[in-house]
Amino acid sequence: MKIKMKPNIIFILIILNLLISCNKEYKRNEAQVSETPPSLQEKITDSATRVINLDEGKTKLLNIKVATVRKEYSEFKIVAPGVVFPAPENIAYVSTPISGRIVAIYAHPGENVKKGQLLLEIESLEYGTLISELLQTKAELDYQKKQVERYEQLTERKISSVSELERAKSEYAKAIANFKAAESKLLAIGVKTQFIDKLLIGTEIEPHLQIFSPINGTVDKSFADLGKAVDALENLMTIVDVGKVWVKGFLSPEDVQFIAPGSKVCIVNLLSEQRLCDEKISSISPTLDEKNSSVIVNIFLDAKNGFPKPGTNVRLEIQARTNTPVFNVPKESIAYDGDKPIVFVQLSPKTYEIRYVKIFKTSGDNVLISSGLADGDKVVLTNVFDLKALSRLELFSE
Repeated sequence: MKIKMKPNIIFILIILNLLISCNKEYKRNEAQVSETPPSLQEKITDSATRVINLDEGKTKLLNIKVATVRKEYSEFKIVAPGVVFPAPENIAYVSTPISGRIVAIYAHPGENVKKGQLLLEIESLEYGTLISELLQTKAELDYQKKQVERYEQLTERKISSVSELERAKSEYAKAIANFKAAESKLLAIGVKTQFIDKLLIGTEIEPHLQIFSPINGTVDKSFADLGKAVDALENLMTIVDVGKVWVKGFLSPEDVQFIAPGSKVCIVNLLSEQRLCDEKISSISPTLDEKNSSVIVNIFLDAKNGFPKPGTNVRLEIQARTNTPVFNVPKESIAYDGDKPIVFVQLSPKTYEIRYVKIFKTSGDNVLISSGLADGDKVVLTNVFDLKALSRLELFSE
C-alpha cells in the first residue's frame, strides 16, 4: 500500500533543509571573521629575515640615506647626579681650645678672612694660669743657668766640688724641660711664637686668648655670641674656601665597569646650564653606598668663576668606553617589531633587509648594538618608518 504525502508537508521539509544549510554556512563565515586581522596582530612576523624591494619611483621618492658601520670599541656618555662639597682641606672648624668667655668678635658670616686673621678673643682664667706658669718656669730657668755658671767658676778655683757642679747642671736641665713644657701648652692652644717672645721680655701682656683663622676663606657659620661662656673644643665658626671643591657623583653599579680614575667628565649646573668640562675623576669608592645603592665617584677640582659652588646639585656627564667592540648607530635608525629592536640594512639601492639587533646601551642620540650586524653593513639613517610601513604592506599583500 503506497503512502501519499501531501504537498504542504513536502514544502515544509524543503524549507527546513534550506535553513539548516544556511546555518552551517553562517557558522563557518563567523569562525573566519573571529580571527584577528593581520593589521591588529602584535608582531609583524617572527624573527625570520625579511627583505623589502623598492621600485624606481619609491627609490627616488624616499631618497634613503645610509651609513657603513664597523664593530669597534666605542666611547659613550654616562649621565649621573652629583652634589658639590667643599674640599676636605678647604673647610676649617674654629673652636676654642680652653674654657672661657667671648669678649670680642671680629668676623661674621659671609665675610672673607685671610689665614692668620684675628677672629675672636676669649677671656679665660685657665689662659692666665698658663701664662703665669710660663713666666715662672722662665725665671727658674734663668736662675738655674746662673747657678751652673757660678759652680763652674768655683770648681775651677777648687772651692766647690765636682758633685755640686753636676747637681747644678741637673737642676738646670729640669728647668729647661719645665720651661719647654709650659711653652708647648701655650703653643697647643694657638698662641703664636712671636707673642710668647713678647711675654718673656715683658713688652706685652695680653690677658685675652686670641683665636686666628687657620685658612683663607669665607665665614660660613658662626655660633659665637658676645659674652657667651664656651667650653673647651666647642665649635664657634666654620670657614670655607670655595676655591677648591669636591664633587660626589652617584652612579649605578652597572655603569662603573665602563669608567676609571682619570675618565673625563663635564659638570653641568642644572639651573643655569653652566658647564665645566675636561675635568677628571679623582677616585672611585670601592664599596656600594648603602643610603642610595650607588657607587660614589669623587672629583676634586678648582672652581672657575665661582662654579661649582658647595651645596649645589649638578649633573655629571662622564666619558665612558665600552669593554667590548660594538656597533654605534644613531637613535633614529632603530625601530621596533613588537618589543624587538630592528634596523634596516641596505643590500642594494632598491633592496633593504630587516635585521633584529641586541642593544648594548643607549647613549644620548646614539645606540650601541652588540649583535645583529656585521662589519661593512650599510644601516639606514632616514625613512626608517617608511620602510617599516612598506614591510607591513608587503606582508599583508602576501
